[in-house]
Amino acid sequence: LPGEKLFGTLSKAGYDSADDSWRASSAVAGRMGDTFVLLQGGFRSGHELDNEGDVGGTGDARTKTNPADYDQYDFLLKLAQRFDGGHRIGLTGELFNRDETEDNKVGQTGSYQIGNYDTGEEVDRKRVSLSYDFTSPDRRDVLDQANVIAYWQRQTLNNTVDAIRDPDPRGFAPGGQYYAQPFGTYKRDNELEQTSYGLQGDAKKLLDTGGSTGGTTHTVRFGGEVYRQDTTQYSDGEDNCPDVDWTTIPQPYGPQTCRFLHTNASDMPDVESLAFGFYVEDEIGTADGRFSLTPGVRFDWYEHKPQETSDYVNGPNFDGTMPDSTSDSKLSPKLRATWHATPELDVFGQWAQAFRAPSATELYQDYGAPGSYARVGNPDLKTETSNGFEIGAKLNRRDFGGSVTGFYNFYKNFIDEVQLAPPGGDYPIGGVIGYENRAHVEIYGAEASGYWNVTERWRTWASFAWAVGRDTDADEYVNSVPALRAILGLGYATEQWGADASITAAAARDDVSDGGFEAPSYEVVDLTAWWKPAFVPGAMIQAGLFNVFDEKYWNALDVPDDTAAIREDYYTEPGRSFRVTLTHQF
Repeated sequence: LPGEKLFGTLSKAGYDSADDSWRASSAVAGRMGDTFVLLQGGFRSGHELDNEGDVGGTGDARTKTNPADYDQYDFLLKLAQRFDGGHRIGLTGELFNRDETEDNKVGQTGSYQIGNYDTGEEVDRKRVSLSYDFTSPDRRDVLDQANVIAYWQRQTLNNTVDAIRDPDPRGFAPGGQYYAQPFGTYKRDNELEQTSYGLQGDAKKLLDTGGSTGGTTHTVRFGGEVYRQDTTQYSDGEDNCPDVDWTTIPQPYGPQTCRFLHTNASDMPDVESLAFGFYVEDEIGTADGRFSLTPGVRFDWYEHKPQETSDYVNGPNFDGTMPDSTSDSKLSPKLRATWHATPELDVFGQWAQAFRAPSATELYQDYGAPGSYARVGNPDLKTETSNGFEIGAKLNRRDFGGSVTGFYNFYKNFIDEVQLAPPGGDYPIGGVIGYENRAHVEIYGAEASGYWNVTERWRTWASFAWAVGRDTDADEYVNSVPALRAILGLGYATEQWGADASITAAAARDDVSDGGFEAPSYEVVDLTAWWKPAFVPGAMIQAGLFNVFDEKYWNALDVPDDTAAIREDYYTEPGRSFRVTLTHQF
């Protein structure tokens, strides 16, 4: 609602051939005096994301994507009331849901009847927040700007299995008293839920201690957050496994799969998490505005407390003792220097310490579903800390500009996601994933971007990012760091239409530790265009052709470690696809 506009709408609809999906969304906004309201909703429905695999069938050798269907929707309601003196209060409610079901042909390795093995994943999020914003009209107030948000949020992740298992006579013990291999109807609903509520805010005040007389200016910024998060997990299901204490039964009779495919229990304790953080910094500038020095400090504290529940105590992962609670705190200083060489050019350097607490799921989560992947927690994880250094420059002119930054970060107790078991068996897609601390890790590299408005209608742009990560103790590469990637684009635009062409290129990623995927280099060309028809005011048509030359390539970070060569094509990115979007704004 720009200016004094009282009512407005924005509607979009589109199609994407990469997953054969249709989507539509619409927003309506209005105002009455100083009261504002916005209502937005969207829906998307599609199928599996295409890849470059060409082997069908079932089992580990399949490289085509599993057939899938998904529905996704979101709603947003915002209310805001403005008051004299620069005050504004807002209330926001959000809903998001994505529900996907796969005909899991990759996971049909012998235990499941062909055509009767569906897996699914549902993500659901609900959030309500109350905000207060303040901007001083004349800078005569105690603060120039302030913002506070109080929120409640619940996120739920469900992994499901709906299948029929074939019988296996190896499951019988002598006399038939135990059947360790489930058969017939087999259902699972593994749920992970996190409920969070907290308060966060920030403020700013500009102080002039001399101005043109040779003094300095001080821009003081401070803020913080405090929140509580409750995490709970439960595996619900249906099968014909006997209701026995499997931890007391020896395993001489076949695989005893029921011991590991347990259900109606929690694989992890409930976790109560508390966290607090506060920062303050002072940007000290010279009177002429050419130089500024910004010292700052942040304090963080957290605590994760596992809670004993009957669902966990009676589950198979309980060994008689509860995992330990964990907590830590740290004061993290920083110092940044900026030289305003010209009105368009800034040169800067910064040193900053950082503090990253392990999450409740990284510590305690045991979660997943047969046929897809599993994630297991590591209750011995330590807090990750780091020292970071960067130096760079930014140029912002109407005709051309850009930025360049070099960085070096040294980590202690770096929290890394690692492959504990390769894809295969009960977890054919992602294997078993866990977390570990690497005692000493260094990550260094450079980033750059730039643009050039050649004429009023022609423009070009480019960017690149390069990073290297190494475990300095083990003298090996960190596989969670991507290879060098660059983008180069050229565009043409008038008032009514425009077109862009871009090429995205990545170097080969062959500097990996044992088991890491050595992704080959690639170059992908994309073409996009837009048109605003004069006979339909407010309308715009956008269209794009992506991966024009049908390049077969991988995003290395999406490929699990230790993936067998026969399975690599399963993780390829989509081939040639197109997308079209219709937009109307009133």
